[in-house]
Amino acid sequence: MLVIDCPLPGADVYAKERKLGSTPLVVTSEKLVEWGLSKAADETKCRLGPGPLEAGPWLAGAGAGVELLLKAPDWCAERYLGMNTPWGRRTVSELGPQVLSGTWSHPLVCRSQAGLVFDEPILVPSVCRPTQPVLFTVTLRRNPPELAWGSPPVRVEGGYAQLAIVFWPTLSRVATHSTTNIPLPSAWGHLEAGQSLTHDFTCLAPGLPGLYQVAIHYRLSEGANRPIRAGSERVRTYGLLQVSPPQPAPGRR
Repeated sequence: MLVIDCPLPGADVYAKERKLGSTPLVVTSEKLVEWGLSKAADETKCRLGPGPLEAGPWLAGAGAGVELLLKAPDWCAERYLGMNTPWGRRTVSELGPQVLSGTWSHPLVCRSQAGLVFDEPILVPSVCRPTQPVLFTVTLRRNPPELAWGSPPVRVEGGYAQLAIVFWPTLSRVATHSTTNIPLPSAWGHLEAGQSLTHDFTCLAPGLPGLYQVAIHYRLSEGANRPIRAGSERVRTYGLLQVSPPQPAPGRR
């Protein structure tokens, strides 16, 4: 047995379109069978880890699993980083620590939390053809921490910044994805507290039709060929892109 919790009580927990309950959510082997994540004959423990999208925890039984997405209550949803999915609006969460034996806390990403926070991206168009150029607009903010009176301003160390754009086919059983790296202007490696930056760039849509969850990760390193700084890739945001089948040539059906 394990418990999926959240510092915000009453956050709904979804597996795709199915609402499993609200936090704190108790997960047992019997519930895994009920949710279709294990067979009745399996005697397996519930397992929890990071999901491929990193937008919520991955819950697995015996040989199966699903990424769980949380949703903040409507009365406070605007305070947190949201995302569109094929099943409606959800809220981005962190894979938090095990606070008690079997209890895992998953804080929601707050728009006003200290440090680097993305806004939701703008994709134009949001419905396109295979390999069509899509214009992305992303905004990254560095929220100031709560400083004591007279404390000096906080500045991000200089570095080489880029975005990793990952296209995940959300309705496909094949867990294939494609990644495009976008270099950023030098100012993106030098964000001061209270500063925000917006960047427009063009990225080609995937070559196969489908509905794609687009994960955008911020990555900061000491240089173009240096390792990514630990933790910087956890700054991310999400969009949704529909790639429609190509239109037939004139005169063909």
